[in-house]
Amino acid sequence: MLSIRALLEVLHEEHVAFVVVGGVAAITHGMNYVTFGLDICYERSAENLSRLVQALDGLAPQLRIADDLPPLPFFWDVKTLQNGLNFTLVTDYGP
Repeated sequence: MLSIRALLEVLHEEHVAFVVVGGVAAITHGMNYVTFGLDICYERSAENLSRLVQALDGLAPQLRIADDLPPLPFFWDVKTLQNGLNFTLVTDYGP
């Protein structure tokens, strides 16, 4: 189950620079929209990527794939974030 508040608190505690986008952002502006994940855009500086990795490391981030498929190998580290642009993750706090 998605825990938006817990995810945002983890990012805030590690001083990750990010903005909330997508359905959660729309809801905060009064839109009646159901969303099943927290979408963020994060600053891509080396320091911020390190903070993001640290923030989510204890939440077991994995690539989000179809339920009937086996998990894909995935390394949650700064190098992975530097080499990619978009990640659809699931964590212990939800997608």
